[in-house]
Amino acid sequence: MHDVASHSIGAARGAADWRCPLCGAGTERRRHLYGHWVCQRCGLAFVNRRRAALLFDLILWQVASVSAWFFSAAIYIALEGRSVIAAALPVATLALTIVPLAARDHLLGAGASPGKALFGLRVIDARSGQPAGLAACIKRTLALLTPLSAIIAALQVGGGQRLGDHWAGTMVIWTRHREQAVFRPSLGEADHLLQNIDLRAPEGVTLEENPYRAPPVTVG
Repeated sequence: MHDVASHSIGAARGAADWRCPLCGAGTERRRHLYGHWVCQRCGLAFVNRRRAALLFDLILWQVASVSAWFFSAAIYIALEGRSVIAAALPVATLALTIVPLAARDHLLGAGASPGKALFGLRVIDARSGQPAGLAACIKRTLALLTPLSAIIAALQVGGGQRLGDHWAGTMVIWTRHREQAVFRPSLGEADHLLQNIDLRAPEGVTLEENPYRAPPVTVG
C-alpha cells in the first residue's frame, strides 16, 4: 500500500514538473505531437500554421490558374485557333496548372511551398531529417486526391503525420523549433528516452566488466 502511494506521489510530482519542450510552459493540458507531449497551445499553434499554409497555397494556386487560363484564352483568340500553338494551348495550360499544385512543397526549395515558407514550416524526410525531395513532395500531395483522404488527413494532422506523410515517408516540422526532439526524426518517446541512456562503462570498470558491452561474437 505504501509503495502504491509513493508511486502516485511520484507520478503527481512528475506531472507537476513537466514543461512543454517547445515553449517551456508547465500545464496539465497536453496533446501528442509526433509521439511527444507538447502543451495544448503549441500543439494547436502548429496545426493552425499547417492549415494556414495550405489555405495560402491553394489561394495562390487558384489565382495563378485563373490567370493562366485567361492568358491562354487570349492567345487562342488572337491566333484564331488556326496554328499548332493554339491547338496545344489547352494541354499546356492544364499541365502548367496541375504540376505546380502537385509539386507545391518543392517550389521554393526542397520541402518548402510558398505557404510553408511564410508560416515557418518545412517538409523533411521522416528518417534522414533532410529536406524532402521532389518525388516525396509530389507523392504526399497526390495522396490528397484519393477518396475521403482530405477528411482522413484533417483528423490525422493534429498528431503530426497525415496520410500523405505516411505514404511518402515525410513529416512537417516547425523550423523555429527544428532542434527540439519533437521535430527530429525518431521512433517517438521510446527513442527519445534511449538517447539519454549512458552506455559507457562506469568509472573504474574495465571493458570486460561493463554490463552494457555487446556480447562476444563466436565463429564456427
